[in-house]
Amino acid sequence: TGKNLPVSAAFASTLHVEGTRDRPSLRDDVVLQSLHYRNLTVPSIRGEIDADRRSLALRNGEIDLARGKALLSGVVPIELTSSGVHLRNGPIAGSLIADDLDLSDAAPLLPKGTQITGRIDGGVRASGTRAAPDLSGTLALRDGTFSGPLEKTPITGIEADLSLRANQARLATHALAGGGALTASAV
Repeated sequence: TGKNLPVSAAFASTLHVEGTRDRPSLRDDVVLQSLHYRNLTVPSIRGEIDADRRSLALRNGEIDLARGKALLSGVVPIELTSSGVHLRNGPIAGSLIADDLDLSDAAPLLPKGTQITGRIDGGVRASGTRAAPDLSGTLALRDGTFSGPLEKTPITGIEADLSLRANQARLATHALAGGGALTASAV
């Protein structure tokens, strides 16, 4: 790219090509180890990518962080032409599972002096079409704290619940700051 990006990792890939010239099928087992971006470290990212002329899929996707992991999978319809790969409208499917993710893993992405903690658990599923996705599931944040270089009063006891159903999202939050409580909800 001509630019020195602050990214490093060990990369391994095993590509399987099958089918015919008119009906190719690809499967790639991909692993990134020790991904470093500035001060952020991600121990491992892995997954299986399947592709043919009609769909692109990620199976058994896993992002392992210092504390916790995220599991991912998904399928989207594509059209493979001589000019490249194009997303097309059609059935989609996907899932994301947050398994004991710790917000402190994201602290290196925030301004220097920021401290953030908390655990995220839950799962979200996607179905429907690319033009009309249908999301369902819940994600919960527990035991959260936040303090930053501009924050005079640390925020503690952060709890948040995000629930998704069809085309509606509900967020309910609660936190403590100073001597008071902050509570909010949104649809």
